[in-house]
Amino acid sequence: MKPAPKWTMIIGGTIALAGPAVAIIGQMIGMARAHQTLGNSGTAGMDVLSSDIGFTLKAIYGGLSLGILGVIIFAIGLFISRGAKSPTIPPLLKNKP
Repeated sequence: MKPAPKWTMIIGGTIALAGPAVAIIGQMIGMARAHQTLGNSGTAGMDVLSSDIGFTLKAIYGGLSLGILGVIIFAIGLFISRGAKSPTIPPLLKNKP
């Protein structure tokens, strides 16, 4: 059953690429909402903008979490596809007696 690591890498890579896009789109929507709220209310204050800024921060957090999860899934697939070998130390970095 070798196809599993390939699919794991494809899905993980897709999720990793989509995560930052979700964060940027959420940031643009949240800041647009904040500016619209600021324009409609006519006053600047934290009580006016806090919900829109909170939405922006939640969108950024969600997008970055999605991207990190995708990188982890991709790394697991890559590790499995290489036969789960432990990393070797190059000869130049080994301690000499």
